[in-house]
Amino acid sequence: MAILGDTLEKIAGEKAGIIKKGIPVVVGPQAASFDVIRETAEKEGAPFIPVAEGPEGESFDEENKRTARTALDTLRLPLEEETVRKALSALPPLRLHVLSPDAVQTAAAAVGCAEDKKKGIGVPSGVMLDVGHNATALERLSGVLRSELLSKGGGDGRRRGVHMVVGLSKERDAKVLLSLLKSLEGDLKSLRFVASEHPRAKNFSAVLEDLKAHPEAEGKGERSEGEMIERLKRLLLEGAEPRPLSSSSETPPPPHGESQKGVASLSAREALHRAFESAGAEGDAVCVCGTFFIFKEVLEAMKLLDLAACDDVEMNEPSVAVGGLSVSAPTSSSSSPKTFSNFDAAEGGTTEFEG
Repeated sequence: MAILGDTLEKIAGEKAGIIKKGIPVVVGPQAASFDVIRETAEKEGAPFIPVAEGPEGESFDEENKRTARTALDTLRLPLEEETVRKALSALPPLRLHVLSPDAVQTAAAAVGCAEDKKKGIGVPSGVMLDVGHNATALERLSGVLRSELLSKGGGDGRRRGVHMVVGLSKERDAKVLLSLLKSLEGDLKSLRFVASEHPRAKNFSAVLEDLKAHPEAEGKGERSEGEMIERLKRLLLEGAEPRPLSSSSETPPPPHGESQKGVASLSAREALHRAFESAGAEGDAVCVCGTFFIFKEVLEAMKLLDLAACDDVEMNEPSVAVGGLSVSAPTSSSSSPKTFSNFDAAEGGTTEFEG
């Protein structure tokens, strides 16, 4: 945001600078709405290839697959269809990443919530990690959560709920979290905010400041924006309030610091400890989402991060390793079609596929 601009239009204009004379430009559904990209392509004599809108509720993953498929078709590479299918089915780390049962056990032990059947201490029924941090991404994440982790239930026939752990960049208004409240109505059990040490991460005091009442948002009724903001604030404060020692086999980590009115600001490990403890006791799921800037601390806390696999220079989407899988950004080729997909104003990024 500090470099590319504070609006989607400005960011689109900066991103259009990658367009080269005569090189095809494949444009995802969201990016296709920005005239500056089409106009730049026309000026450079670059074929403009927009990807059509998908069905309602389509995930970012599916949208990105269609965009990547269009780019591959444009390149006309001599690839076997099975090779293309496998490549498109692979998810980068931290995109709707569901931990394996073994990884859940590892993470639970690492945050002080190791399973102990003799003491009746369980682990979450499932854990998902996702870097979704804008309203649309959080809505789509909620849909996947419900279909993949919450609808399956358990032997008791009870529908599972979810305990959320979130983090935001400084530029992101905390009201974006209203998307979770609205999309997970009835399934959201708790919401805990991570106060990351990353210099671009938002702190809890700033979150509460974002959620101060605004006269124009007050309205009336349970689902008015004013009431939803108050409910969101209550959830966050409940998740951060001081607590007695855990009943689990290990002592929980100390709070990260003080926010305001004595409410503790949670480190990644403390937020995860509380979420895992609550989910394990109730047979619910855990989902960690939000800005990239919290995930090094999150994965380190769960002992799922190979620190050697991190980029030395941290970019918007640093390469990380999850369960042995490391993914980093591909290098660009001046003769390859340029592909634009999901713009993000607050963190100044796009999801780009470059052949």
